[in-house]
Amino acid sequence: MSDAATEAPPVRITFLPRGEELTCPAGTTLLDAARRLDLHIEAACGGNALCKKCKVRVLEGGNALTAVEREYLTAAELRGGIRLSCRVHCLTDARAELVSVEVVSLAKLRRFGKEQAVEADSDVAKHLVTLALAPGEPGPLCRKIPEALPARAGGYRVDQEFLRKLTPDLVKEGSALTLVTVEDELVAVEAGDTRAASYGVAVDIGSTTIAGYLVDLSRGVTVTSAAVSNSQKEYGHDIMTRIAHCMREPEGLATLHARTLEDVNILVKDLSRRGRVPLDRVYRMTVVGNPAMHHLFFRLPVESLGLAPYVPLYRDRVDFRPTAMGIELPAACRGTFLPAISGFVGADIVGMILATGLAEGERLTLAVDIGTNGESVLGTRERFLCCSAPAGPAFEGAQIQDGMRAVKGAIDRVDVSEEMTARVIGGTKAEGICGSGLIDAVAGLLDLGVIDPTGRIQDPAELKGPLPEAVLKRIHLLGEDRWVELVSADATAHGRPIVVSQADVRQLQLAKGAIAGSGRYLMRRLGVRPEDLEQVVLAGAFGSFVRAESAVRIGLIPPVPLKKVRGVGNAAGAGARLALASRAYMGKAEEIQRQAEYVELAGHDDFMEVFVEAMNFPPEPPPLE
Repeated sequence: MSDAATEAPPVRITFLPRGEELTCPAGTTLLDAARRLDLHIEAACGGNALCKKCKVRVLEGGNALTAVEREYLTAAELRGGIRLSCRVHCLTDARAELVSVEVVSLAKLRRFGKEQAVEADSDVAKHLVTLALAPGEPGPLCRKIPEALPARAGGYRVDQEFLRKLTPDLVKEGSALTLVTVEDELVAVEAGDTRAASYGVAVDIGSTTIAGYLVDLSRGVTVTSAAVSNSQKEYGHDIMTRIAHCMREPEGLATLHARTLEDVNILVKDLSRRGRVPLDRVYRMTVVGNPAMHHLFFRLPVESLGLAPYVPLYRDRVDFRPTAMGIELPAACRGTFLPAISGFVGADIVGMILATGLAEGERLTLAVDIGTNGESVLGTRERFLCCSAPAGPAFEGAQIQDGMRAVKGAIDRVDVSEEMTARVIGGTKAEGICGSGLIDAVAGLLDLGVIDPTGRIQDPAELKGPLPEAVLKRIHLLGEDRWVELVSADATAHGRPIVVSQADVRQLQLAKGAIAGSGRYLMRRLGVRPEDLEQVVLAGAFGSFVRAESAVRIGLIPPVPLKKVRGVGNAAGAGARLALASRAYMGKAEEIQRQAEYVELAGHDDFMEVFVEAMNFPPEPPPLE
């Protein structure tokens, strides 16, 4: 920024339709202003003009159009005042309109994780007692009340918040009280018999979505679930971009930590409302997430995760008090963040291993959590290996020309044969394409030969056989620019065609090469082949929605019969629920950490060979029976 701009008077920036405004230094971008107001504008690249997603409509003010905006935005968008908020510097007062709002799909959330039966054995216990306080009997109440509890070696510790509840109205001769303990700690005293109301919250802090589950601890069943979008995404869709933000900006770590807690607070309140359970009956919390989410949750410096050798500051189980961190749960609630395995394989994967039973099973299993980072686990209870590969945000629709997340308006399924048809989430006109739709489209185009095994979109004149006319007319070549039109302009919500471009195919190849390559590398290390696999598990929200036959066709997962492929939903969240409801599963989580063998991929030439090979597509559809 020039000295003149630095010395210029502050400017007022207003965002419609909410009418929120603030005063900023001259030269502030619209994206930065929106962040300060907690207005969520998608910026997958962290505001570096790479993802081209952070669109707003500028009504007044702002600098001249930049070259990148002229290159990417359509003529219709430019006429309508659409700009990239990260490129709009406000040197005078400005007004802008938010043009998109992201909403977490509840239909998608309900598929997060399969309910797994578990014997309720929480470390939360409720004891009904009747006080007998003889007049003049010596001894403080804080000693007499624990004496009413079942005998325990070493006795019980008494929390100071518990002492504050010992009012004369509550504690008197003949009072029927419910005493609440967590392990050996006396945490709450409640009037009457409240034993039927004992709940916990399990939270999976994903890099894109934060999912939560309200669990009845007395029965071990999930009462309800909810999700919120992880607002850290405004600082980058991928983890490394967020880590870079924390390393670059003095307040970066504090900001992302605060965003995480805000999201979690919104989530727990929503769970309470949906489940019709007051928050003061929530006594336990478990949390999972990747190592970066762990560090940001606890406001730990993230530099060690962003620089070689990429080690976490801490990876063991962490017990904490939610209320002390600013989480709006009662003082009696106790929290645990499950242990991690390495700097890239976190508590979320420990949760996945818990939920899938991989560490206890005899069937050779490859489990893959498909997301911005792709984690793979291979083995049986005798031995299992795990690794992580940076797949990038292509599966979430970022860095794809018409890409978007799997929300209303996204194409999530494509069928290519004599015709090309697309299914749109919500049944509305299409606005873009999400990861599962992109995989379907590429798989179908591979079958027709429109895309060759190297990923190149072919000139129809070079193809050996004729193409269906309905597909042929959708292929466009303009020099090295090549694209396939999925939906025509007159059938979309914005009046632009939705396409799969050559660049989109390359992005998909990079993402699937990382996932497929890591699985192949683990198989090489363990000395097994695809035909030895007895089960392939697809975890995560994306893994639940992608069609197994399309995933096999593009080589995302090994060529195994479809009957061996199983989608398990949000297994990380399911694992967090198991650890919440059962002390045995909490112990298993720590055993998994000790048993897992982490395989580092970075810097190994033999992995790079596998990765490069995995970027290509299978030349022929593998047998699926």
